[in-house]
Amino acid sequence: MNHHVTPEVQQAIIAEALKKKIRRREDVRIAQTRYREKQMKVEKPIKDAIAELKSEIKHLKTKSKDSFRIPITPTTWAVASEYVRQFSRYVASPKAFGAIASNFLHEMLDPDVLVGSLFGVEAALENWKLFTSYFFEDVRMELKGMKMPTFKTLVASTTTSVYITNKTLRNAFPHLVDDSGKLSPLATRLLGEKLVMKGSILFGWDSTTDKVII
Repeated sequence: MNHHVTPEVQQAIIAEALKKKIRRREDVRIAQTRYREKQMKVEKPIKDAIAELKSEIKHLKTKSKDSFRIPITPTTWAVASEYVRQFSRYVASPKAFGAIASNFLHEMLDPDVLVGSLFGVEAALENWKLFTSYFFEDVRMELKGMKMPTFKTLVASTTTSVYITNKTLRNAFPHLVDDSGKLSPLATRLLGEKLVMKGSILFGWDSTTDKVII
């Protein structure tokens, strides 16, 4: 059975097909536009965050160039205050502030500075390293006061807080840990406790070299 399709019907079919094709193209265009808008909404915060991060890095680099504040004419008071500040920063993050701490100590300490029973800037830096790598974690030091017993000496009063860890017990209190590593009952009670220590730092000043000698 043959069906005769008139020219009018053919044109109507073609027109409808074209309409569908146009609608599909429009749907695709709208979908692509929405996708691009969605991508832009996602990318913009990321780009903004990257720009902000770059700005912060630039700021930190600029700040690190002036990471320790030595006055043009150093005084014992200023150096003592800066010493505590640098120590506090170093023990909080040795890797981040190791180079800065070393530069500061070499700048302000006499090459033959007396450090306990040892001499030299490296001995002072080694003491800082031992404090964090060997004995304690989460160290906080606060400067509480300063006084000058003599014209060339200054005593800085400090409060230092630390938390007792397994490392602390093994290295600072080895008598509380047996050979197998088992903690004594006292060590078990101490583990995780906060220890607050009051102390002082003695600074001796050589006015001819503007360096700390003890």
